[in-house]
Formats: sequence, structure tokens, C-alpha cells
Amino acid sequence: TVVVAWIVILLQRFPWRVRAAGRADLCMSISLLLFAVMGIALEDPSPSEVRTLERLLEAAVGLILAALAFPSLFAVWRVLSPRRRFLMFLCHHKARGGALARWIQILVERRIKHPVFLDS
Repeated sequence: TVVVAWIVILLQRFPWRVRAAGRADLCMSISLLLFAVMGIALEDPSPSEVRTLERLLEAAVGLILAALAFPSLFAVWRVLSPRRRFLMFLCHHKARGGALARWIQILVERRIKHPVFLDS
């Protein structure tokens, strides 16, 4: 139940700073749960249960490989595909508009979840 609760928390919050790391952690947690289920089922398996356990093991190994491969591929993709660093550019009057521009920057960054460049 602790692992299931942890998976639910991961699905809802993704506590990692990088979303790909949260997804990798989620895949590893699900794999751990599958291994635990297989360990319980290995007590006295029948031939039909052995095939089911083989499929669960294949799924767990596949999740582990995906958890290792996808964040790595995502990191390579981020390095090779340059994108704009800022989504928006704010400019203000030097004498009087600085505080208002900073406030707008904070509001916009909260709303769009991307950095906004403030020319000061």
C-alpha cells in the first residue's frame, strides 16, 4: 500500500524539478510494484501462472528500460534543438515604469509558466 500511495502522489504532483525525472521515477515505482507482485505470486505457481509472471517480468523490465531511455533521449533532444530562452520581452520607461513592468513580469510568468525577459 505504501508503494501504491507513492505512485498516486507521483501521478498527482511530479515532485522533481524536471518533469522527465518525475516520469522516470514513476516508471521505476511501477516496476518495483510489479516485482513485488511477482515475488508474492512465486510462492507456488502453476504452469499458467508462470506465463503470467513472465509477462509481468517483461513489462517491468520494459518500464525500467523506458525509465532509463526516455529521460536520456529527452536530454539529448533538448541540447540538439535550440529554442528561445524567453517567451516574452518586456520593456519599460526608465524613469517611472520599472515597478509596474516587474509586477507584470511576475504575473505573466505565473500564467504562462515560461520566463519573461525584463529589459531594465
